[in-house]
Amino acid sequence: MEVLTDALFRSADFEGAREISEELVRKQPDSARGWYELGRIYESLAGQAFENLDRIAPESSYWFALVADSKLSQKQYDTAFFFYRKALEENPDMRGIHIAISRIYRTKGHDDWARIEEEKEMQKGIPDCQKEQAVCAFLQGELHAVIDAVKNQQTPESDYWRSQAYNQLALASLSRLIKLPSSLEVHL
Repeated sequence: MEVLTDALFRSADFEGAREISEELVRKQPDSARGWYELGRIYESLAGQAFENLDRIAPESSYWFALVADSKLSQKQYDTAFFFYRKALEENPDMRGIHIAISRIYRTKGHDDWARIEEEKEMQKGIPDCQKEQAVCAFLQGELHAVIDAVKNQQTPESDYWRSQAYNQLALASLSRLIKLPSSLEVHL
């Protein structure tokens, strides 16, 4: 199975590689190589979703939000803040952006400003899970359900949620990997 996963990965059939790799780690939950490869596959799928978003909707609210997330993960708070604000300019109703900004404010020691951003997010109300399936699934931590919710969609929003879910799945896979005994994959 590992050989087939590797061949699919090298041919950029990340979806096919994902299916086999997920089955592999279900059967061998202590496989460092399995978790490492699965993390790489999820990262590639997240990148693929972002590349598609970049092609169909560059500088959209979803594009700005993903760029901001990337900058935030690199602790580039001022740049992340800038891109989150751009996302809100493009789409003031976009969910989660005020919360992301509030985290930056808290990191910078501005708890009062963070509370204002959190209030703005709360004013949006609870998502309508019939209309916002991906949002609800993401908030519930059901990342595979996020992917299923946008599976047959080719929109900027679906690419955004696909990228978000795959990024979180990659983090979870690599977090699982570092809990395993020392191995080459842990060090990679």
